Amino acid sequence: MLTRHFRVLREAGLIRQHDVGTRRINTLCKEELDRRFPGLLALVLRERVGRVEPYENVESC
Repeated sequence: MLTRHFRVLREAGLIRQHDVGTRRINTLCKEELDRRFPGLLALVLRERVGRVEPYENVESC
């Protein structure tokens, strides 16, 4: 179940969760991810979209 995966990521400080109405929003803590795994997010995004796009509308943790 995804709940366990989100809990592990939250406890590791890689995501932040907050509730909006009946929804649970997960926000990636980009700075922490980059600190622990330099270049990983850029690599994943490059493979996914063919280029690295700027981070827009991303809240900081």
